[in-house]
Amino acid sequence: MDSFYTIVVSIAFILMIIILIVLGIMMQNQDADKLFPNQATPCPDGWGTTMINDKSACKIPSTGTNVPDNTRITANIGTDKVTTQPQTGYLSFNDVSICEKRDWTNDVGVSWDGVSNFNKCDV
Repeated sequence: MDSFYTIVVSIAFILMIIILIVLGIMMQNQDADKLFPNQATPCPDGWGTTMINDKSACKIPSTGTNVPDNTRITANIGTDKVTTQPQTGYLSFNDVSICEKRDWTNDVGVSWDGVSNFNKCDV
């Protein structure tokens, strides 16, 4: 009778391990198709937001930790090329895809929560 209990416990243990592995794989893959992060702020971190001609624009801060080292920011976004000075400049990111924004943040060296760490762009 002892061998019966040993066999039952062994089979139950093996089934439990298999079920836990399957559940772990299912939990790992459940969010594979979701975007991360799922929302982004309208402007880079530490930049102000304002309206110019009924469109949103981002005010480049004159000082701070999220301003590039160079004296001018060149934005090659979409079809527009905008060069502006950080002390007085505004950049508009309207009608620009999140992947173009991410490429711009990486090129310029600006941190933008929800954009600079976006993970669903084609490389």
